[in-house]
Amino acid sequence: MDKKAQAQIITVVLIILLVLAAIVIVWQVIRSTVTESAEEVAGGTECIVLNLDLGTVKAADANITVTRGVGTASLDKIKVIVAGTTEPSEADASGLEELESMSVTLDAVAVLDDKIEIAGRLSNGKLCDVADYTTVVA
Repeated sequence: MDKKAQAQIITVVLIILLVLAAIVIVWQVIRSTVTESAEEVAGGTECIVLNLDLGTVKAADANITVTRGVGTASLDKIKVIVAGTTEPSEADASGLEELESMSVTLDAVAVLDDKIEIAGRLSNGKLCDVADYTTVVA
């Protein structure tokens, strides 16, 4: 076998090894990106299935009624935001099962035309977007 043929064989083998190494590197990047995205989607779907409903709120009332609809999310707390207040209040809702209601005491007294929003905090610590809101009536 002459040296020219050996050099061509070695060149082909090295090119194949470089291509395989590039495939492995690209696969590692793609796999980690897909895994992270899948975890984010899995956590986001819990907020979608969390169904909270805020009842009518009357002026000068310190309590609101929150009803949980059907949904399998693991609810831990309910965050209540009253317009014009700096700190939202949170109520323990870990015992609130599907289709049950609970009364939440506000830290601030709601006045006429205030906007009140509720959001759920899951047991994994994730705070969901606002689930429902209402305006205080007379």
